[in-house]
Amino acid sequence: MIGGYLRNERYPEALEMYEAMRSHSLRTDSCTCTFELKACTSLSDFETGMEIIDEARRLFDEMPPKDVVCWNSMIGGYVGACDFDKAFDLFFKMWGCGIRPSPITMASLIQACGGIGNLELGKCIHGCVNGLGMGCDILFNTSLVDMYGYVQNGLYFELFDLFFRLVSSGGGFDSVTMVSLLQGCAQIACLFTGKVLHGCVLRRGLESNLIVLTAIVDLYVKCGSLKLATSVFSRMQERNVISWTAMLVGLAQNGHAEDALRLFRQMQEEGVALNSVTLVSLIHACAQLGSLKKGKSVQAHLIRCGFVFNAVNITSLVDMYAKCGKVESAKRVFDNGSTSKDIVLWNSMITGYGIHGYGRQAVGLYDRMIKEGLKPNQTTFISLLSACSHSGRLEEAKALIKQMPFEPGNAVLEALLSGCRTHKNINMGICTADRLLSLDVMNPGIYIVLSNIYAEGRRWNEVDYVRGLMRKRGLRKTPGYSLIEVGNQVHAFFAGDNSHPFWSLLSCGDYW
Repeated sequence: MIGGYLRNERYPEALEMYEAMRSHSLRTDSCTCTFELKACTSLSDFETGMEIIDEARRLFDEMPPKDVVCWNSMIGGYVGACDFDKAFDLFFKMWGCGIRPSPITMASLIQACGGIGNLELGKCIHGCVNGLGMGCDILFNTSLVDMYGYVQNGLYFELFDLFFRLVSSGGGFDSVTMVSLLQGCAQIACLFTGKVLHGCVLRRGLESNLIVLTAIVDLYVKCGSLKLATSVFSRMQERNVISWTAMLVGLAQNGHAEDALRLFRQMQEEGVALNSVTLVSLIHACAQLGSLKKGKSVQAHLIRCGFVFNAVNITSLVDMYAKCGKVESAKRVFDNGSTSKDIVLWNSMITGYGIHGYGRQAVGLYDRMIKEGLKPNQTTFISLLSACSHSGRLEEAKALIKQMPFEPGNAVLEALLSGCRTHKNINMGICTADRLLSLDVMNPGIYIVLSNIYAEGRRWNEVDYVRGLMRKRGLRKTPGYSLIEVGNQVHAFFAGDNSHPFWSLLSCGDYW
C-alpha cells in the first residue's frame, strides 16, 4: 500500500500509513523504511523549512543495517533540500561504513557541487567515478553536464565534450541541461556547435519549450546570425518579454536600429510588458540612429513606468544624448542620475566629450574619476585619447599612452593617429602609423588614414606599400554617412551618393 502511494506521488498518505503501522506496533523492515525515506525526501522538495528532512533523517538513523538505496535516498533528500554540507557528510559516513556508492550516489554529489559552485570538488568526484568504473553511466554524465553548466566557470568545451559523449552513449537530456549548453555556446559565439545543439533540440522534441527557444534566439543573436534568430523567433508559438527582448537586443547591437524600433512597436501592439533591458536596448538603437526625439520618448517611458535609474540605463542615456549632439544633456544625466557611478558610466561620459572634441572637459572628468578612487581600464584610456586627439591635445595624448599600465593596442594607436591626421602633426602621425602597421590592423579606414599621413610626409614608397597591402588583404573602406532626423524620421546621406530625394536641398542649404 505504501509503495502504491509512492508510485502515485501521494507522499503524505504514505507517511500516514507508515505512522499507522507504528501505532499498531507492526514491525517494519528495511524496505518499508526505504519507502518512508523516499516519501520524506520527496516532500522536502516542495515544503518549506527543514522539518520534513529532519523527520527523514530520524527514520534513517532508526533503520536496521542500511543498503545503498537507503543511503542514496537520504543523500538525495539533502541535495533536494539544498543542504549540501549534510549531503557530503552523509556520503563520507557511508564510505566509512564500507558501502560502495552507486552511480545514483555520485550523481547526487555532482548536483551538490553544482549547487555550491565548487568546480574543484566536482572534478575530484569525477575522478573518483572514473576510478570506480562508472564513467560511462548515463545518469552520472547527465548530472556532470548540469554541474559544469551550472557552475558557469568558462569550461565550455569540456561541457560540450561531456554532452556529446552522453548523447552518443544513448543518454537523454532535459530542457535545463539544453539551456545550460545553449548559454555556454552563446558565450563563446560558436555558431557551428549552436546549430548542432539546435538539431538536438528538434530531435528531442523540445522545439515548443519557450525557455529553450529563447536561448536559441539569444545564441544566434550573439553569433551575429540575425537571419537564423529571426527565423526561430518568427516561428515561436508563444513569446514572453525575455524572448522579445533577446530579439530586440540582437537587432540593436548588430546595427539594425530601425528594425529594433519596428519590433518595439510590434511589442506595444501585442501588449507585451517591457522590462529595463528592453528599454536600454531601445535607447541604444536611438543612439545609433541619432534620433533624439525617439530617445527622449523612451526615457519618458522609463519614468512613467517607474523603473529605477541604475548605472546601466543611465549609461545608455548618457551615450544617447552624446551621440545626438546634446553633450550638456548627457552631463546633466551623468551628474543627477546616480550617486554610485561605475567605470562604464564614467567611460561613457568621457567618450561623449571625446566625440565632440571637448578635450579639456574629458581630462578634467578623468582627474575627478581618479580622485574618487576608480581604476581606469583600457576603454577609459581609449576614450580619453580620442578626446585629446579630437581637440588637438596630441602631446597630452602621447603622455597618456606612456602612463598606461599596458601596451597600447590597435584602438589606442588608431585614436592617436586620427588626431595626428586632423591636426596635421605629420611626424607623430608617421611614428604612430609605423607602429600600427607592425600590429597587422584590419580596419580599412585606418589604412586610408595611414596612406594620407605618409602622403603628407611625402613618403611615396610607404603610400604605395599601404595601398598594396590594403588590396592584398581585400579591405575596402565603408562609405561615411550622416544621419539627420526630420519629422520623426531619420534620413541617411552616404558620401558620394546623391540618390537621396533630399540631396539637392541638403547641398544648397535651402531646406536645412
